[in-house]
Amino acid sequence: MNTRATACAALLALAAALTTGCSGGDTSDNAAKPTPTPSATSPTPSPTPTPTYTEADCLALVEETYETGPRDVSNDPECAALTQEQYTDLVGTVIGDNTDEIMEQAETEAIWDTAWDDIDPEPQTAICDVMLTEGPEAAAPLTLEQAQYFLDNKC
Repeated sequence: MNTRATACAALLALAAALTTGCSGGDTSDNAAKPTPTPSATSPTPSPTPTPTYTEADCLALVEETYETGPRDVSNDPECAALTQEQYTDLVGTVIGDNTDEIMEQAETEAIWDTAWDDIDPEPQTAICDVMLTEGPEAAAPLTLEQAQYFLDNKC
């Protein structure tokens, strides 16, 4: 399976897991704590602003991880404030935006699988031996993409 198909499968699994998972509650100590009264001689430190992230920030992160290798980013700062439903919707949006590409790749791989399965085992072994020893570039007349697919998935 190539990187794109692997990413799709992982994102689908992630989306499914997110719809059945549960999120942890707030475990911080919410008891009121006295705040010190600033003295006239000591300056009051200015608070460090906490960055705020929007759904668009989380969507950008999910899209980036789709391209670079999917992973659950729901706890990353860009997505941490979203509900499970909002996060799942964003993951679904990324998958939906790439459906044509995913389907095209799956169709291409199905054709390659059929072609590979039509070859007798001896030539399959010979092709694999060449690619394993000399690299996928040595499997001409296959394209590099085809050779890498066969090397990764068939050899």
